[in-house]
Amino acid sequence: MHTPTPGHRARPITHHSYRATLWPKKVEAADVEEAADKGQLPFVQVQAANADDATLKAGQVSGERVLRIERRDDAREAA
Repeated sequence: MHTPTPGHRARPITHHSYRATLWPKKVEAADVEEAADKGQLPFVQVQAANADDATLKAGQVSGERVLRIERRDDAREAA
């Protein structure tokens, strides 16, 4: 086990807000991108450390495949 150096602090994990566009089983592969572009697919919002973690969490909470992940808090951080 690693012993931290005195005075060294571990960086806390920063969580970000992600919007996961879901791919329902009833939507055919040929139609999914167009449906997503038109905003016709369901989505969930999750908090995660990174996009990979967000994809995993979105799939777990929804039970659906995840088509896209978008980080949503970039504008707030820039302000």
